[in-house]
Amino acid sequence: MDQDSKPGSRPRKAIKVTTTVRERRRQSVIRWSAVGLTAMVTAGAVILGVRVLAGSGVATVASQTPQTELDARAANPAAAAGPVPGSTRFVPVGPELVLDTRGRGKIAAGADTEIQLTELPADSTAVLAEISVLGSGGPGDVTIDGGAGPVTVLRVPKAGVQTTANAIVQIGPDRTLVVNPAGGGDVLVNLVGAFQPAKTSAEGRIVPMPPSEVVHLVPKRDGKEAVIRLDDIDQLRDAGSVSAVLLQVAGDVGPHGGLISAGAAKGAMRQTLFWGATKGSDRTRVGFLAVPVTSKTVRLRYVAGTEMRADLVGYVTGADAPVTDEGLVVPVTPAGPSKVRVSAGAKQRVAVVPPDVPATRVAAALLSVTATGDDLGKVNAYTPGTKATGNPTVVAPRAATRAAFALVGTADGAVQVSSEAGAAVSVATRALIVGAR
Repeated sequence: MDQDSKPGSRPRKAIKVTTTVRERRRQSVIRWSAVGLTAMVTAGAVILGVRVLAGSGVATVASQTPQTELDARAANPAAAAGPVPGSTRFVPVGPELVLDTRGRGKIAAGADTEIQLTELPADSTAVLAEISVLGSGGPGDVTIDGGAGPVTVLRVPKAGVQTTANAIVQIGPDRTLVVNPAGGGDVLVNLVGAFQPAKTSAEGRIVPMPPSEVVHLVPKRDGKEAVIRLDDIDQLRDAGSVSAVLLQVAGDVGPHGGLISAGAAKGAMRQTLFWGATKGSDRTRVGFLAVPVTSKTVRLRYVAGTEMRADLVGYVTGADAPVTDEGLVVPVTPAGPSKVRVSAGAKQRVAVVPPDVPATRVAAALLSVTATGDDLGKVNAYTPGTKATGNPTVVAPRAATRAAFALVGTADGAVQVSSEAGAAVSVATRALIVGAR
């Protein structure tokens, strides 16, 4: 890896990183939390699993709320107009590289590495992190756990791979993350933001929008860097106060691999997405970036790949935005994903809003989308009633699995999933975006 591929700085001394065997948090009595509603698993509580309704073609998402509470909500529709339990605002942090094992020794296959987060905003209940595996030791899932249960972030197909994905992780009072790469390797964890409880807020609200291309970079023609000027983007010109932009990016990595670094200024490009080299026609890799805004520009640097495109899919409001609950974020406790099979050229609706939350109060969802292709092809998750536009959510290889993170608009609590070549697709809800009352 050349000098261009080194992201950010090393962790600050205030952040303690140790390797341990995970202390099991699960006891004989398990406390489950779903979008801020906590229920003890006792007699009388019903755990609803992921299932496909017969004949409907719509996969449902898991809930951990007692059936009696769901019945009470159904009997009181007026509750849908109130605050959504578990609502938070998003606070950009750093970004701060809190784990970097390069030069210190790779993590052994299946070993836990504990990360103590000491500099989060007060009352943070969850974090947004970028997790990268460089030179994986072997195939397997990469998980991260903040105390509410492990979240699968990446699916590494084989040894030697480098790849990056995002995760929203709920955290407990000890503010500890445990990362586990099943195949081992060098691991980077970049802390991008935190979520603070809020009933209303000016800043930290996520405003989703249809994908709109803001960068098309061909390094041989344009050089390695692109500058996004916020005032030149129609969707942001009248947006007012903006604290971060949300980008869905895709790169043609070719035989050399590639990486994208992002930041608000040339000397502060501390977010990096890594993609390994590839041969043949499977050349496109995708990623998600939440880039803090400190001025009126955002910079992207693309190294080694042949072509990169970035779509604006939303933004985060700043301190001078209106005060409202629209756009607040509701992190969701890890639960089993919704699984569907999508035929080549077909599309299917997938429910992503747990029954604990009125679907009418949800405008979008932050999702982890995992796909195993029948053949190589694009898989898109998008708002029902619209067309799939912009970069693919994930490119599914033939008979292998790949995962990605995406912000997707919802309609009636569902998203639409389409597949170019046919794929088995899993959709896991990581957070919900509150819509208008």
